[in-house]
Amino acid sequence: MKRLQTLLCWVAPLLAIAAQGQTPQASLQSAKAAADRGVAAGQLYVGESYRDGDGVPQDFKEAARYFRLAAEQGNALAQFNLGFLYFTGQGVPQDTREAVHWYRLAAEQGFDQAQNNLAYALKTGDGVAQDLREAVRWYRIAAEKGNAIAQTALGDAYHNGEGVMHDYKEALRWYRMAAEQNNPVAQFHIADAYRTGEGVTPDNKEAARWYKLSADQDYVTAQAFLGLMHLDGIGVTRDTKEAARLFKLASDQGHAVAMFNLADCYRLGEGVPRDPKEALRLYRILAEHGDYAAQNNIGVAYREGDGVAKDPAEAVRWFRESAEKGHPGGQYNLATAYRTGMSVPKDFQQALKWFHSAADQLDGLAMFSLGSMYEQGEGVTKSLPDAAKWYKMAAEQGDTTAQFRAGMMYANGEGVARDAAEAWKWLDLAADAGEAGAAKQRDALASRMSAAEIAEARKLAEKAKADLAENRPTGLFGQ
Repeated sequence: MKRLQTLLCWVAPLLAIAAQGQTPQASLQSAKAAADRGVAAGQLYVGESYRDGDGVPQDFKEAARYFRLAAEQGNALAQFNLGFLYFTGQGVPQDTREAVHWYRLAAEQGFDQAQNNLAYALKTGDGVAQDLREAVRWYRIAAEKGNAIAQTALGDAYHNGEGVMHDYKEALRWYRMAAEQNNPVAQFHIADAYRTGEGVTPDNKEAARWYKLSADQDYVTAQAFLGLMHLDGIGVTRDTKEAARLFKLASDQGHAVAMFNLADCYRLGEGVPRDPKEALRLYRILAEHGDYAAQNNIGVAYREGDGVAKDPAEAVRWFRESAEKGHPGGQYNLATAYRTGMSVPKDFQQALKWFHSAADQLDGLAMFSLGSMYEQGEGVTKSLPDAAKWYKMAAEQGDTTAQFRAGMMYANGEGVARDAAEAWKWLDLAADAGEAGAAKQRDALASRMSAAEIAEARKLAEKAKADLAENRPTGLFGQ
């Protein structure tokens, strides 16, 4: 009886009484009779019936005609409905200015959904001059009536400093009001606040709890974020199967990052049986929409023959497409192709160009390769100081081979002043990551160091590890 509930809010008592207990078809006939007599509530009822195809074939033009009859008599819900048809272009030519006109009439009568939509138009400048302060005013009016969408939007305004002073705590207050009404967008924003510490003490467990509340209501971005938390064990027990399940839920709704993460799960066999062909299928969908990370991974598949026949020329084609769009992985792989002559003429200058492009985006592998080219004099004058500089930069990005090489250069004074503590630090980080030979070199170096030097080296190593952990991007969160 949803139609009857709508009717009872706006119809004259006589019509409401007449409709009670009737079949939907009889109620519609009663409403049509009332509409023909000029009763606005009857016109509203018939308009909604045509809009929804409820008891009559769906007909947006007829819906608009009946809504207009009621709207011109001042019926706020009819004004809102007519505004929405103009906004979407259903049954009438799309006209956002006309939509705003009808939203405003309904809003001024206190209809909260119209107030919310009017606020949105003012925020975006769609159909009306943009006015963020006026948008906030209307959002607040609707929010104070308990409209969860408006409460969430008002929270966004405070979070982003749009039309009001930036205030994370006030944003969180409005998000909580909406979340109490199970608004999944508000729940997602609360989760984000706990993850980032915006307006609240950071708490990954609480973040995961709120992401789950949102994800359980099929909010796609929450599913993608919660999947990543399960994949990396952030705030929850690491569970790759649950991560893959959540990525698939979001991917099936078209969430691009979740689809990429799901493809990675299939490529690596995390949470699902390893299936490089399925991974490649998903990467191709993303690549067709210009996803340059997916384009790079397709290139890797062709280079390695993973899920597809090995084809170095096709690999280079995909690397180039990714590189030219600015993806550091594509730039690194294209540079490596030029350095090694994989399906392209060997060209150190092109290699240097693309390694530099990737290194400018803090790609550790590219930085290491530049160090190697300077150490060996490939396309550049051999320079140990330049090699050491690039190895150290790569080491700071977490490249374990670069950490080992930087440690050895500091230990031997190659391109840098000999520094036992700095050498021990980098060798210790490389050893912790399992880099072959690093532990042996670190221990050999320690045998020549004093206790005070080793203590200082340990402090340096602990700080470097903390810095790496803090700055390491994690999947979706690092985008």
